[in-house]
Amino acid sequence: MHEYPADGPHVKLIGGIDDGKIYSISLHQNHEVIRFGRMESDPNTREKFNHDRDILVKNSYCNVMNISHPHAKISCENNCFFIEDCESMQGTYLNGQRLIYLQKKQLQNNDFIELGTGTYGARFIFHAPPHENRATSG
Repeated sequence: MHEYPADGPHVKLIGGIDDGKIYSISLHQNHEVIRFGRMESDPNTREKFNHDRDILVKNSYCNVMNISHPHAKISCENNCFFIEDCESMQGTYLNGQRLIYLQKKQLQNNDFIELGTGTYGARFIFHAPPHENRATSG
């Protein structure tokens, strides 16, 4: 059984070969992003990702053609986390609603993220401790 880490925001992969795998989300500046995508063997494509930060779905996880590279990205603005689709072929879904390309949606604790849909999509749960993901007043 995998436990949520208590020290920061993260996403948890649901189902498939890596069921329960947790990916930490540590974004400290407004220009930083974490990208979701499929793992590639092509070195030219691999360079697009930061393998220490980005969330890469293994080829053995699902039919990777349903997951683009990059597929979606998470950003942080004013202490709030946002997700947006990166013009993926199969779409990015937040709680069952397809995201429109270039339209950011704020993430809330326990939001359900899908890269593509159906059997061959990758599913994640977003988790942020209560002190995270809230706007600051100034």
